[in-house]
Amino acid sequence: MTKYHQQRTRPKKGCLVFHLTMGLMFLVILLALPRIGLAAEITLAWDPNPESDVAGYKVYYGTASGKYNHSVDVGNVTQATLHVSKKKYYISLTAYDIHGNESDFSNEVSWPIQVFQPNGGEIFHPFDSCWIQWSADSEAVSFRLSYSLNDGKEWNTIQENVTGNSYNWTVPTLPGNRRKCLVRVEGYDASGKKFKSDKSEGHFAIEVVKLLSPNESGEILYSGGTYPISWEVYETLNPVAQVELFYTKDGGATWNLIDSFVDASRNHNWVVPTVKNAKSECKVKVVLKDVDGRTLGSDSSNSFFTIQP
Repeated sequence: MTKYHQQRTRPKKGCLVFHLTMGLMFLVILLALPRIGLAAEITLAWDPNPESDVAGYKVYYGTASGKYNHSVDVGNVTQATLHVSKKKYYISLTAYDIHGNESDFSNEVSWPIQVFQPNGGEIFHPFDSCWIQWSADSEAVSFRLSYSLNDGKEWNTIQENVTGNSYNWTVPTLPGNRRKCLVRVEGYDASGKKFKSDKSEGHFAIEVVKLLSPNESGEILYSGGTYPISWEVYETLNPVAQVELFYTKDGGATWNLIDSFVDASRNHNWVVPTVKNAKSECKVKVVLKDVDGRTLGSDSSNSFFTIQP
């Protein structure tokens, strides 16, 4: 059921009040055509809201994500055309009922380029096939694809002179886990001039090692008991020569060695240390090293567990 209210909030990824489509997925930019005296006509489309008292829709757009300084009441339709200047625009939609109450914003789309995938929350491993997908205005005829491992501070080229709207990227092998990864798509027109660009809305991760257990929030372990620590190793830059396991009882301020070994196993039976009082900020960490002692990757519990006396 649609939630109507007077104060709207910034759109959040994956948080839709009513369903909009882009092709088969989201609010869609069906067509963008150049016009004399204007940069383009942008045609949008969406699925109708199922509520019986819907009276119409408003299209909001602006030059910053989540900040819309223009709006158009398009009435009770499921397709509309915007006339915009030659800038990058972020576009969203609301529905309103017969009493004038307005819904939250829908998912957000951008023009003239929008990255759809990867767009935040994904987890990849070295040599995975990652389909990079985007939409773009017809003025952009080729694209440069890049990825960042540090939230956009530095960019590495994936491929240049890409045509179409998708590319099958083989995820690289990295010197450790990275959790602030982004993809960027830059468009170029027929003369080779840079058009516009867009990047992933949120971070995705690339993992070379994954701690599997203990990894559940609220888990309780008992002093002197045996607990099976397990982990998975993916492709690393160099062969793994040593595995080290650590635990913390103070939220990661200090780490204590559990064991160090050279075999290729993916599990270890840990004798839980004795504590006098309950410790609720405990984690386990696995570290991979090569023959020269260089760290190849590490991972720790996602959530704290508790060790009881």
